Amino acid sequence: MRIGSAAVNLSLLLAALVVAILSAEVAVSALYGRDFTRPVRPKAFMEYDSLLGWRKIPNAEGWLVTREYEVFESINSKGLRGPDRPYEKPHGKYRVLLLGDSFTEGYTAALDESVAHVLEQELNSDGSECFEVINGATNGYSTDQELLFFESEGVKYQPDLTVLMFYMNDVHKHNEPTGCTACRVPISKPLFQLSDAGLELTNVPPPKPDSKATDSTSLFGSPQDGFESDPNGGLRAQLKRIKFWLVQHSALYNVLKDNHLLRAAAIKLGVAEKPGGAIPHVYFVWAIEYPPDYREAWRITDALIGRLDAGTAAANSKLLICYVPERISVYADAWEATQRKFGLASEHFDPERDDRELESICKAYAIDCIFPVTRFRTEARRLSSEGRGLYHVRDGHWNGYGQRLAGRILAEYVRGGTIRNDCTEGAYSLETVAQ
Repeated sequence: MRIGSAAVNLSLLLAALVVAILSAEVAVSALYGRDFTRPVRPKAFMEYDSLLGWRKIPNAEGWLVTREYEVFESINSKGLRGPDRPYEKPHGKYRVLLLGDSFTEGYTAALDESVAHVLEQELNSDGSECFEVINGATNGYSTDQELLFFESEGVKYQPDLTVLMFYMNDVHKHNEPTGCTACRVPISKPLFQLSDAGLELTNVPPPKPDSKATDSTSLFGSPQDGFESDPNGGLRAQLKRIKFWLVQHSALYNVLKDNHLLRAAAIKLGVAEKPGGAIPHVYFVWAIEYPPDYREAWRITDALIGRLDAGTAAANSKLLICYVPERISVYADAWEATQRKFGLASEHFDPERDDRELESICKAYAIDCIFPVTRFRTEARRLSSEGRGLYHVRDGHWNGYGQRLAGRILAEYVRGGTIRNDCTEGAYSLETVAQ
C-alpha cells in the first residue's frame, strides 16, 4: 500500500511539474513573442555545389526567424538574393557585382535594407535608372569561393565594377576544408594551395554530404548532423542536440539561460560551462605575431586577390575591395569583453591587425580599398544616443542600420569617381578614385 501511495504521489508531483513548466512556457512565449519559439531556418536555402561546395537554392523562399530578426528571404532563379536579371547587360546600364559572405548577402535584414538594394537605390536617386547591382554573395563564402563564383558565374553579368567585401574570417577559412554552418550538414569546400606554379585548386569536386544525415534542428540525430560524437556512448552529443533544440524552440529555456544568477548557480553545480576557454583560432587574425598557418593563409589570400584583380581586368571590370568591420572593431566595449573572455592581451592581439595586412595587399596590386571602420564608429556613437546599434548583438551580423550604412558608403565611392560619358550612351566606366 505504501509503495502504491508513493507511486501515486510521485506521479502527481511529476504531472504538476509538467503542467507548471508548460504553463511557464506559454506565459513566457506570450510575454516575449514568437521570436523565442520559431527556429531560424537559413539552412533551408542551401544545397550542394560541385565547384563551390554549396550554393543557395534557386527560387527558394521562406521566413528566417530568430530572437533578433524576422526576415522573408526570396532567392531568384539564378540562386541569388535580389531581382532576377539576365546575364546580358542591357544597353546603357552600369553594373556593380558584389562578392561576399553573409554580411553582403544580408539575410539578417529586409531586402530593401540590404547593402545591394541600398547601393542601387542611392546610385539611381537622380532618377536615371542607370545602375544595376547584382548581389553575388552567399552565406559562409570566403575569398576563394568568391573568386570561383566570379570566374564561373559573376563574369557572365558583365560587371563594370566588382566589389569584394572582405571579412576577417576569410583568412582563416582559406585553410579550412569545411564550412557552411547554415547548411543542414557540414559541407566541404574547395581549397587553394600555393606551389611553385602558383595557385592550385584542390578538393574539387568537394565530397558530397551524406543525404541520409539527420536535420540538425531535430531533437536527436546522427553524428553527421554537425554535432561531434562522443566516444563514451554519445551522451555529450545528445545533450548538445537537446540544448540546440531547446534554444530553437523553448522561450522558457532562453529566458532562464540568460539569467546571470541561474547561470552562476549552474556553473557552480557543474551543469554549465564557464565562459571563455581556448582562444578561437579565427581570432588569431588579430595576432600581432601570426602563427605559421596564418602566415600561409595570408599568402593564399594575397594570391587569390591578385588572381581576382587579373580576372576582373580581363573582363573590363574595375575591382574594389571593401573591408567589412567586425563588431569588436566598432564598439570598444565589445572588444574589451572579448579580451576578458578569451584573455586576448593587448600586447599580443590588435583588432586592426587584419586591416593593415589587407591594406598592404591592396597597395601591392594598386587596388582601390575602402576601410570604413571610422565611419561605422561615428555612426555607432550617433545611434547609441538613440538606443540603437549597427549589429545584431547575439547574431553578430549587420542589422538594417548597418546594411544601409554600408550601402551608402559604397554609393559615395561610385558617385565620387569620374564616369566617362553618360550611361545612356553605353560607354560607361568608372575611373580610379583617390581614397
